[in-house]
Amino acid sequence: MHKERIFVLAGSGIGVLSAFLTWRTVKIFGFGRDFSGIDHWTGWFSIAIFAVIATLALIGNRERAIEAGAQKIIILVSSSLLSLLFLVLIILHISNSFDSPGIGLFLSLMGSAACLIMPLVTKDSGEIAVPSMDEIIDEIKDSAEVMEDQVEDIGDKIEDKVEDIADKIEDKFDKDKDD
Repeated sequence: MHKERIFVLAGSGIGVLSAFLTWRTVKIFGFGRDFSGIDHWTGWFSIAIFAVIATLALIGNRERAIEAGAQKIIILVSSSLLSLLFLVLIILHISNSFDSPGIGLFLSLMGSAACLIMPLVTKDSGEIAVPSMDEIIDEIKDSAEVMEDQVEDIGDKIEDKVEDIADKIEDKFDKDKDD
């Protein structure tokens, strides 16, 4: 399996497992309670998104890097949104005097960051190198162009199917008229 896919799977695995760890600790008057990610909808949401990311990392030729297109765009966008969610939750818990973020929340952030960063820094050869901003922009543009082509192909296929169905319906009505 290609290193890029392994890194994304590892990040997703860390994210899923961290939902079962402590995401926040609430302490009031000396009494405290820990809450894991699965104690709230955000934990279940993150598990679902990490599962989608892991599934996308397994689709296609596993010996090659994740191909440009919808697959890579969805991985990058969803891991970006997860990273943003975890950062907001950490800031909210830090800013509350009765609340503190737990290790699970930090590990979730690390997992989503790995899913975001590793597809950008892992080359097709499997080598890890920090790309320039232009290289990142070019890779995202390539993925967007491939995705645009894929969507156009799907649209053309749907249009052809609709036309075939319309022709069949028209032929059916013409046949019924003749009878």
